[in-house]
Amino acid sequence: MVTVTPAPGARSGSQKGFTLVELLVALMVTIAVVGGATLLAVQMQGSYQAQMDSASVQQDARYVLEEVTRYLRQAGNNPYRVTTTSCPAAGTPFLPIRINPDGDLLNDDVRIQMDANPTNGLIGGATGACGETEEDVTIFHDAANRTVSVTDSNGATRSLSDAAVTSLLFAYRDPSHNVTTNPANVAFIQTTVTVETRSRDLNQARTLQYTVASEVRVRSR
Repeated sequence: MVTVTPAPGARSGSQKGFTLVELLVALMVTIAVVGGATLLAVQMQGSYQAQMDSASVQQDARYVLEEVTRYLRQAGNNPYRVTTTSCPAAGTPFLPIRINPDGDLLNDDVRIQMDANPTNGLIGGATGACGETEEDVTIFHDAANRTVSVTDSNGATRSLSDAAVTSLLFAYRDPSHNVTTNPANVAFIQTTVTVETRSRDLNQARTLQYTVASEVRVRSR
């Protein structure tokens, strides 16, 4: 029988393991790898959320522009050629376009009238009822809530957007495309909508704004 004696200073198989230095190095490498992966995941999630937010507000801007354009295209529809209406009060003059209806000298609102729902010569409905909606409406920018809203002649208000609109501007032009402030001369209306993202863009470290615009010819001109 042969007996093997370990050399002085050598460790037996049952005594093998990591030294403290090796353990600390391994721990630091693990922390670095896990931390890097976590940071990358957070950045990717933030980038994804920013992209979704950006797409959402741009879609909101396009929807608002389409809805406002739809109203403007109907402005002045008056096949019965009425001159006054019963809503919101008896004797209300029929005007296709009213510029700056709130009188604050800002072109962020417009009031329009049309006979469309149904077409019966009653703009907004019968006296006292005003049940024919969307025939005498005011479109305006609600700066406090960052929305574009519509108020009907019966007083009902609804929002056309989420809380993302920072600006709504109307520009009025006559048949020669010159800027005008006379409602009777308005032939073209340009609508400009600006929206802002809720979250900050990671690359630019700020929120982003997007602007869309379109021009409509008033049908009564």
